[in-house]
Amino acid sequence: MKVSVVRGAGFTGLVHTTSVDSSSLSSEAAQALRDRVAAAGLLGPPDPEPRAEHEPGTPDEVQIGITVEDEGGRHTVRFSGSRLSEPVQALLAWIEFAPGREERIEPPHPQAG
Repeated sequence: MKVSVVRGAGFTGLVHTTSVDSSSLSSEAAQALRDRVAAAGLLGPPDPEPRAEHEPGTPDEVQIGITVEDEGGRHTVRFSGSRLSEPVQALLAWIEFAPGREERIEPPHPQAG
């Protein structure tokens, strides 16, 4: 299982991605990741299109996309930063300090126009 969290928007527009792959974790940490993903309700069939879990927030609010890749499927859910359930918050907190996580920060993507 691989979980990627993409945070973007806000005033800076920077895109911050944090990824955790269970294959690089201890068996205990891999199970903890799976348990948190399940508790957050993010396990499910692959989505043809990412779905928004909540109404979008204000334009300067951080938007969060969580992608779960498991058993050949890919499932993405998008959230507004101020509208996260407790299980999703717990998952994000765990990933933020997960051993072996990969992080990158990118400039905002240019707007099409």
